[in-house]
Amino acid sequence: ELVNDHIYRSYILWEYQAERQRAEAERQRAEAERQRAEAERQRAERLAERLRALGVDPDTLEMD
Repeated sequence: ELVNDHIYRSYILWEYQAERQRAEAERQRAEAERQRAEAERQRAERLAERLRALGVDPDTLEMD
């Protein structure tokens, strides 16, 4: 793409470049959120395994 070429970059509309940067920032934010959610899911699974090891069924616990 011409927008990635350092020679032609100055000819590309700055609005287009700004929108591409915003889209990339949003993609990175979404990826970070996905990773955070995955880490939380893994943490919850580890805690559930610990409860099961103690003889507690985590699916039947009352959450207040």
